[in-house]
Amino acid sequence: MNFVYGSLNVRSTMQVYRLLGKYIEQMDAEAQARGEGPEDKSIDVHFRSGVYLGVGMSHIIISLMPARLATLVELFGYKGNRHLGLALLQKAGGWTKESPEPAVSQGAPLDRSITANVVINRVDGFGLI
Repeated sequence: MNFVYGSLNVRSTMQVYRLLGKYIEQMDAEAQARGEGPEDKSIDVHFRSGVYLGVGMSHIIISLMPARLATLVELFGYKGNRHLGLALLQKAGGWTKESPEPAVSQGAPLDRSITANVVINRVDGFGLI
């Protein structure tokens, strides 16, 4: 029975993160339409990086599931895109190809350290891509 409750909690968490991700996308699109740049400046950078971290990790976790389990999860409407997940983690940590240093402020060390571990493991060849 605990497995069912745990599954429902994970499902709820993923739904919240993906809903928040859509909210950020919509606010960024509106800011760009107003000519304010690619990102809405009214959204806190720590909130933004936390949402990117949650959505990115959910994509990566689902994409790394065994095929049978992934098929079952996809029946409930969840898809995992490994490349999108890694891109969101790089955004959360503030990494770009142009800059060797992350662009996220020092106030978000937890998000940056988690994303650094995932991104570094990918670069070192632990099979995330």
